Amino acid sequence: MPKDDTYIYGPYLVFSDMSTFCSDVDDAVVAYINDTAQDNLESCNDFKAVEPGEMRMVHLSDLLDAYNQLHGTNL
Repeated sequence: MPKDDTYIYGPYLVFSDMSTFCSDVDDAVVAYINDTAQDNLESCNDFKAVEPGEMRMVHLSDLLDAYNQLHGTNL
């Protein structure tokens, strides 16, 4: 969980088009969101309702790069 207790919901895997289905996972992110974003997400079930300032995120490609560097793999 992130140190900032404001962003307590998640993690969510969010694809590059901010939806739940996408073939381009290079720009996908793992996101934690705040209360406002959680309410918006629940109301329409679409991550496009979440504003950038309402989330903290890390790109999936960065996570995989870090994993590969740590474990000597090439995922």
